[in-house]
Amino acid sequence: MSKTKESVATCALAWSVRVQEAVGGAPSGVAALLSLQKLQRVAVALSCGRLFLVTSTRPEAEGSFVLSELGAATELRCLAAVPTPHGFEVWAGGDGLWAYLLGAAGVCGAERVRADSAVALLAAADEPYVVAYCDPGVCVYAWSVLSRRQTARLDCSKLAPCSESLQSISIDERLSAERCKVTSLCCVGNLAYVGTAWGCVIVADAPTLRPLTVFRPYEQDVVAMVPLLPHDSSHTPMLATLGSGYRPLLQRFAPNNQQSTNNASAHSGFYCLLWRAHHWLPD
Repeated sequence: MSKTKESVATCALAWSVRVQEAVGGAPSGVAALLSLQKLQRVAVALSCGRLFLVTSTRPEAEGSFVLSELGAATELRCLAAVPTPHGFEVWAGGDGLWAYLLGAAGVCGAERVRADSAVALLAAADEPYVVAYCDPGVCVYAWSVLSRRQTARLDCSKLAPCSESLQSISIDERLSAERCKVTSLCCVGNLAYVGTAWGCVIVADAPTLRPLTVFRPYEQDVVAMVPLLPHDSSHTPMLATLGSGYRPLLQRFAPNNQQSTNNASAHSGFYCLLWRAHHWLPD
């Protein structure tokens, strides 16, 4: 269990720290890392439930890597950061849901937020809302950062992809709970993006979780979704998705009979797709 930092320019290892030696206690793996660039800090969640605030720069002296321990739970799986005027709110999910208020001086407050089941995935929207997937299940939930209350729910088993032809979809057969399980989650601006085990990408308004569109570019799990934010407002934000088995849209509406038997094998493996994260609905 160690934390490493690599140079973006050279992809070379810059420095590393063994987290176990820095924090003590029983060995535990790192469940999530969250950069808090404005504070030059990184939140480190361990799977055993411990949460630490560490420096994002090379430690100058022994013992200077870990700045503070934010809290301890039974289990942690995910983190999300909500910017505030003086720092961040760090939301941590696992066997429960917690919110920590951080500033330049350290931890300013901590609060447990009500969640009915284990929180497996978290993402923060631009407006003060946090979107979460609770495991097990097929639903995504939105919490208001201001009221700490759950405000919306999205049932992924009720949504069918719009990117299918009559030949490529059988709704009654395929929209099972297992296929509609959420496998990835992120927010770009005020839009939430949800990936499922059936290869679907769901785009929804984050505060209300009102679905805007659903499409299925992959055969199987959407394993990761990464926001690619521009350096200035003149450029469009992008979204990178990583999933198993690419499904070309054209072949679903204009199939080539000679290649129908080879379609699955021709596009097997993992594919990274880039999307412009806007204009999901026609003007």
